[in-house]
Amino acid sequence: DRDRVEAMESCSFGDGSKKLKVNGAARVRQRIEGELPPKLLPICLQRWCFQNESWESGQKNNAIVHAPMAGLLVPVLSPRSEPFEDGELEAWSYDLRSFVVHIGDLNGGHYRAYWRKGAQWQCVDNDVAREISLGEAQHEADKA
Repeated sequence: DRDRVEAMESCSFGDGSKKLKVNGAARVRQRIEGELPPKLLPICLQRWCFQNESWESGQKNNAIVHAPMAGLLVPVLSPRSEPFEDGELEAWSYDLRSFVVHIGDLNGGHYRAYWRKGAQWQCVDNDVAREISLGEAQHEADKA
């Protein structure tokens, strides 16, 4: 229902040094009272770039993206039905629980899966699973 969606050019939320500016977004005008945002928030980064939608022109974007291991602040709507007002967003904090890294290029490659079990990080590479340090997990997450 397009009448329930509102486009925003920019807005900010938070307080003091933790104020976050969002340059553009869309939001649903209503969140059901008492309903909370999801406990798990899947995020997918687009790592493949294609010119003219041609498979042959594809390139992998290998840029490092700092992935916070804990405390990723995500703006979430407060439950209300009035038009958006600056400062109306709530900040919900998410911790990284798992990620997948592709090694290779468009013509071939390999995937490794990483996940946190309690305070310990694990890496699965084909049929080999091993524990890794928090530092190694952070290094690999930056390439996810």
